[in-house]
Amino acid sequence: MRPKTRFVSTFIGEANVLSGERRQGVVTLRAGPKFQAQGPDGPVTLVLRPETLRLGPPGTAQELAVSGRMDDIVFL
Repeated sequence: MRPKTRFVSTFIGEANVLSGERRQGVVTLRAGPKFQAQGPDGPVTLVLRPETLRLGPPGTAQELAVSGRMDDIVFL
């Protein structure tokens, strides 16, 4: 899914919004990771929906892996 605006991507439910920049096909997020993505150079916003995230041990093969700290768990 590729919503046209940030508002649309975060309108319903929770979302994790990460900022970064794309240069020559490489996106570098301020949170640290880099990955390849087509598109014009310039600022980018990556929106991650919690339901698409998967937790795993360090070293687990993933398309894109980041380390972090879980602050809260809410049972729905």
